[in-house]
Amino acid sequence: MKKILFLGRFPEPVHGAAVINENYFKSLARNNFEVERIKINYSHSIDKLGSFGLNKMFYTISLPFRLINKLVNSKPDLIYFELAPNGLAFYRDSILILICKLFNKKILFHLHARNIARNIYSNFIFKNTKIIILSNILYNEVDKLFDKKDVYILPNGIKDELNELEFKRIIKERKKEKTFNILFISNINKEKGALEALKIFNNIKNKEKFRLYFVGPWQDFKFKKEWEEYIIRNKLQNRCIYLGKKYGADKNKVLRKTNLVLFPTSYKNESFPLVTLESFMFGVPVFAYDNGAIKEIISKDYLGEVFNKNENNIHKKIANSIEKLSKSNIDYKRIRKHFRDNYTLQKIEKDLIKILNKEI
Repeated sequence: MKKILFLGRFPEPVHGAAVINENYFKSLARNNFEVERIKINYSHSIDKLGSFGLNKMFYTISLPFRLINKLVNSKPDLIYFELAPNGLAFYRDSILILICKLFNKKILFHLHARNIARNIYSNFIFKNTKIIILSNILYNEVDKLFDKKDVYILPNGIKDELNELEFKRIIKERKKEKTFNILFISNINKEKGALEALKIFNNIKNKEKFRLYFVGPWQDFKFKKEWEEYIIRNKLQNRCIYLGKKYGADKNKVLRKTNLVLFPTSYKNESFPLVTLESFMFGVPVFAYDNGAIKEIISKDYLGEVFNKNENNIHKKIANSIEKLSKSNIDYKRIRKHFRDNYTLQKIEKDLIKILNKEI
């Protein structure tokens, strides 16, 4: 049985890369690999990401020693490394990479974000390694660091949490509902588009028919005040509603009743957001800004629409598209079929196993 040592971010906190890593770790264990892991993130909640603390410092200092212990005692055949792309976290991860190289270990990186560091040091760090990226669109993120032959393309995938009988009931429930329910679901901050969503909603002419719900954890409490003030100033209190953090079954209950997911993200590291896949799983179209690989995910008109955030009167344009969509027959079944054909964890897992077997 081949041995893999998996270095990456794992829950808690719950965010896209951590969820994917948790799923892939379980996939490897199911597929005849002897797999161990080292969790390289310390924060236990979204609002603590990027903050400094003594506990985090001691945890970070301990990582090289934990890695050396695994390399000496477990002797893995491959290091599978989901690394931070830039900033202090990148340089922390680079120390772990150097240790793996000192032990002459084969390394396969998996990049879940954008804006990877590009300098003489990163060229040295990535020499004689290979990498998995999430989309062909994102190849220009790594083209100066990796030859094309050393790059694998593997989109994100998630577990299908619905059966078809349940999905039929969901469609019936949506057709009975008189209100058109829009959902913003993500970490709630300015970069992810929470304020943009309010501005778009505020341009809808006939607001009585619409509701905009927000689901996710707050990351910036100064922004929370700005967000709340916008709602009060524009008298949106009864139309734009924060539902809190939702995970698992609670999140799915919200998606059941959703007609459209609105995701106007400008986040600089956005790559292949899981919110789009979760929406498709429930047959829900997505309206989003063109960012990362979103244009590739929302590749057909029936899946939603992708907008240029810098276009003139963009908020009004999206609001008009929302009103137009609300009057049409959304093909929920077709959207869900697209998800099942392309983005289930079962499908992506098979492709990941092929890559790992090839590398080992």
